[in-house]
Amino acid sequence: MKKLNLIITIFIFTSSYLFSQTTLITDGSWKGVGNSSSSGGMAWLFPGYDDSAWPAVEAPNVANVIPVVPGSLSIWVLPYSDTAKMRKTFTVPVADSYSGSISINADNEFELYFNSVSQGFYNNWMGGPYVFNISPVLQGCVQNVIAINGANWGGPYGASLSTTLTVTNPLNTPVAYEETNVTCTSFTANWDSVPTADFYMLDVSTDPLFGSFYSVYNDYNVGSNLSQILSSLPPGVNYYYRLRCQRTNGLGTLISCYSNVITVDLSDPTINYSAPDSLCAGSTITLQLTAPGGALGWVGPAGFTSTDSVSYITNTTALNTGNYIYAVNYPGCPVISDTIYIEIIDNAPLVVSNSGPYCSTANIDTLLSNYPGVQWSGTGIINTSLGTFNPSISGAGTFNIICTTSGFCPDTATTNIIVNPNGIYNISGSDTVCYGQNITLQSTTGSGAIFSWSGPNSYASGNNNNTITQVDLINTGDYIFTVYYPSCPTIQDTLTVTVLNYSSPVITPTGPFCNTDPASNLPATPSGGIWSGIGITNSGNGTFDPAVAGNGNHTIIYGFTGYCPSADTINVVVATGVPLSSVIFPNVFTPNSDGVNELYAPVVPSGGHYKLVIFNRWGVLIFEHEEDMAWNGMIGSTMASEGTYYWICEITSDCSKTPLTEKGFLQVFQP
Repeated sequence: MKKLNLIITIFIFTSSYLFSQTTLITDGSWKGVGNSSSSGGMAWLFPGYDDSAWPAVEAPNVANVIPVVPGSLSIWVLPYSDTAKMRKTFTVPVADSYSGSISINADNEFELYFNSVSQGFYNNWMGGPYVFNISPVLQGCVQNVIAINGANWGGPYGASLSTTLTVTNPLNTPVAYEETNVTCTSFTANWDSVPTADFYMLDVSTDPLFGSFYSVYNDYNVGSNLSQILSSLPPGVNYYYRLRCQRTNGLGTLISCYSNVITVDLSDPTINYSAPDSLCAGSTITLQLTAPGGALGWVGPAGFTSTDSVSYITNTTALNTGNYIYAVNYPGCPVISDTIYIEIIDNAPLVVSNSGPYCSTANIDTLLSNYPGVQWSGTGIINTSLGTFNPSISGAGTFNIICTTSGFCPDTATTNIIVNPNGIYNISGSDTVCYGQNITLQSTTGSGAIFSWSGPNSYASGNNNNTITQVDLINTGDYIFTVYYPSCPTIQDTLTVTVLNYSSPVITPTGPFCNTDPASNLPATPSGGIWSGIGITNSGNGTFDPAVAGNGNHTIIYGFTGYCPSADTINVVVATGVPLSSVIFPNVFTPNSDGVNELYAPVVPSGGHYKLVIFNRWGVLIFEHEEDMAWNGMIGSTMASEGTYYWICEITSDCSKTPLTEKGFLQVFQP
């Protein structure tokens, strides 16, 4: 187990009895190892030894029973072992004088070193703590090393160490600040103030190790100034500066430690730019130039100039191809410029074409472009490299086909391909119509179709819905529908229409019939029709039987059935016959206004009719009238005189218009 407790206190006094005290206990600043082979021989005792690989010491062992030096810090070395090596470095400024001591107590054996000088070896901790004077070997402005080499440590034991250092009237080390007012050939060096310094001494070199110095700047006395202007410097290199200060009093002259080193870059100022080397036509050139503190500018083709840190040239063409030159001017520096060549690739636009419109049943076709090696895509494309288009795959419609090129400036073009349907149509309409009716012709087609109708009697139409009114027989025939889709073959279809004439039957008027008449065929034209009605006993021949029909008015129909039916009708009268023997002809007539036997007429049974003609004895016609008109005895305006008169009478009936003629005489009396 290795353990070391350490406190270092530095007292630093300023001039005239003033001093400063610093306690040098810093976590992690002590390094330690538990194996002597890790220390690199004895080099670890000296300043400048690289102990970066040594681990930092650990926290104190709370079980330590060694008497601890008051104010000390316990520090462990891991891993635990029987030996331990620990070291700490520190630097103090130059001063009028130093005084310091180290108090240590440790388990068993240990040897203390200060700046590689052994301060003594001890192996009895019970006799401690032991105090060592380090003043004779303490140095300012250099690395001081405290080192402890312990051995044969065991149990829960360890060591305790404290160091007190007093620095009287120190001369602090100045701190160099960053340069200002930098140009290509000059800058201003800056540093902070050290109140006890009489003057400052400046070193300037182009060597970071200060193996040589620029001009007079080797401990160059700049007085009490806190800055120094360096001008007319050769440009293009780095400069380094540091300084120290000096003080003289009754004890002598002191020169401080060197300050930190400041690097001044007077090489060419940092200029950053970005620009493309090639672009496609229509793109935007973006020029970026950063040069902090410098005045910048661009010039280029097509009259381009700009003083902006970011410049844009839009809608580029081949005219923008060429050298773009930037220039940056820093005060006191030569102009810095460079040339960038930018090429604008202005390819001809991609152009594609097709041989459409196509028919949906057409053969495949190869689409065309003005570039080789293009790629095709879209509905109906069956070979993306060759641009093969198959209308039967795409079907009817309008299709957007895309063509793309590859390479640095790819392009895209599109073409719309129209594929027309082939054979998409439907026709309908009349096939048979009657004379005087209407013929209808109807059709449907797909979009883009060109169609027409033609037919008998020079019929022509370009409409889908057609009506031919009041047709005649001349409208009978084939109506041809012709349809054509662009790029497709012409298609024709036929609708045959027959115009049928009506038969126009006519029944020859006949009758009346007596109910005793024999059956007979009624006359009508044209033949071939069908008879119907009461009394018709044969519908084909038109046989009419009065006995079957019976007395009365009977409607008889003769007609034709079928697509164009037609008929004619007549009324047939059947009545009872009146034989001549049933008619009574009176032979005495007394027109004397007594209200009896005032009219002379035959007595005819019901259904009978008569027409009477009367002559005087000399054969002179004295009366003749219409049917069923009796003689009232007047001859003109004079009553007939008594005597014999002769008559002729025609008898007809409701069933027979053939007259039956009877002759006779009558006696006129005037009682």
